[in-house]
Amino acid sequence: MEMSIVNMENSENSENETNEDVEEFDIDIEEFDRDLPAAHSYLPGGLTCIRGRSILEAGWEGKVPCWCHHSIVFPGESVPMHCPDLAHYRLGIQFIQSGRLFGLIFPEGELFMSDYGVLCEVTEATEPFEDENEPRRQISFKAQARQRFRLINTKSWRPLLQRNMFISSCDIKILPDVVINEPLQDYRIFSASRQNCNYGLSQKLRKADALVTQWPQFVYDIFNVDRIVNCIKTYFKELSIENLPEDLLALSFWVASNLTISMEERLKLFIVDNASLRLYWELKYLYKNKVLCCSQCSSNICKMEEIFAMSNEGIHTNYCNVGGYVHNIVTVKSTMNIDLQGRPSLEFTWFPGYYWTIAVCSRCFSHIGWKFTAEKKSLRPQSFWGLTRNAVTPKNLT
Repeated sequence: MEMSIVNMENSENSENETNEDVEEFDIDIEEFDRDLPAAHSYLPGGLTCIRGRSILEAGWEGKVPCWCHHSIVFPGESVPMHCPDLAHYRLGIQFIQSGRLFGLIFPEGELFMSDYGVLCEVTEATEPFEDENEPRRQISFKAQARQRFRLINTKSWRPLLQRNMFISSCDIKILPDVVINEPLQDYRIFSASRQNCNYGLSQKLRKADALVTQWPQFVYDIFNVDRIVNCIKTYFKELSIENLPEDLLALSFWVASNLTISMEERLKLFIVDNASLRLYWELKYLYKNKVLCCSQCSSNICKMEEIFAMSNEGIHTNYCNVGGYVHNIVTVKSTMNIDLQGRPSLEFTWFPGYYWTIAVCSRCFSHIGWKFTAEKKSLRPQSFWGLTRNAVTPKNLT
């Protein structure tokens, strides 16, 4: 009798599992559109494109309104902003009306702001509107980071700077960015330089070119841009990111913004004015065996191989919350040592179709990021995590 009951239970379980498998099989799988996050559709008011672009020459000096940012932003990144109160509203209006240009100044360590920043230009904006629940003036806009700059004459007031502090105007100087050509290219004969060579023939030509210089070939191979670019593309191809910028300068900025490295290391890459040298340093960072840990208590949060891209802009993307704070998010498949707080919500979600839930470190309870869970069973991935960049720090595995 007991055997029959057990057999009946097993048969019922197997039927249930079969039915669940059939239900899952019947679901039409829908892959998440990675173009959606870049639209920042969560910003209220509806963004409208603003035509025109301002380009300042290297060495230009002048005054621009500046905002003391809490992270490093590289040229090419998108910076969404939401101004929910009167002070931020006036700030947004000033950014748009003052030539649509404003600066973000970066931190240096825990206490001070650095002399470096990036010039941003407003590319999309909403019309000023009032909140339906609590009538107040608001505005949202999206800016594009354009050029690096350095502050002029800041020694007297630099220690007084605080993050998220607005300065009506700062004296800045636009920094130059250079791209150095292949050093052996000047030694190659004209007929050989016109040929489309495969890798083997190219290496033979490089060896012949190096023979007429004072340095051996391996010295030039260290900074061989083609080799560096191929290694970088291979790395990001494994993360299903293939549409990388072709321009070396744009590529160096894109890779820098998508590296999971410390704030100090990001600032060092930002200061470099040579695209080839920046790419060389970035390649060294890519293949370090690291984990991401909590910035407060050093608890392991996730392994580097769990990082993946939920946006076509890259694995690191800027998003703005309802309070106007800009978060730089890295998306990962799974985590460890994390607890969830509160209920899932769809309000102001950065990834359309996903609920978000606050995630904190299980050891020190500091805010780490959010868990995103699909609203529909057919949407893939079903869940992932968004870790705020300043809350986690890379650590070498020992």
